[in-house]
Amino acid sequence: MNNFIIIAICVAAVGTAYYLKNREKTGLLQEGKIIERNKSFWEDKQIFELDAPYEAVVAAAKNVNYAGNAVEVTYNFDGKKIIFFRSSHSWNAALQYLGTSEEKYLYSLSFTNWKGRNGVPNFMTMNIFLTQTEKMLLSLDPETMVETHMMEIKTKTRF
Repeated sequence: MNNFIIIAICVAAVGTAYYLKNREKTGLLQEGKIIERNKSFWEDKQIFELDAPYEAVVAAAKNVNYAGNAVEVTYNFDGKKIIFFRSSHSWNAALQYLGTSEEKYLYSLSFTNWKGRNGVPNFMTMNIFLTQTEKMLLSLDPETMVETHMMEIKTKTRF
């Protein structure tokens, strides 16, 4: 009898946690704060082709409220045309100017590192960040072209 009660409590706790997480995701989707992404989107690099020079991208990024997602922004990181994002949720990202192609400007957006449980980072905050940044780039050029590429990932394990 005691084992049945313990199992029932565990099942109820897992069910409740799943329901609450799914409700949070549904709310963020409806509000437009996130979009549906592939299972391990943080391992992807996005290449943007748009009609906006680096200075315009920096100016637009300064108007995005990343503070609500606990993200600190550094411009011209390491003396290069890179906007670096450091999150208190144990991940970092970079938006790097790559140059021009046929009179359009090219940028690469990717997560540079992350920590998480069993290799899974705080993907909800990462999705919110990506959605904010993508919307910012689209606001500069509604005809922005985007390509997604899988990155080569190097992992570290603790032993």
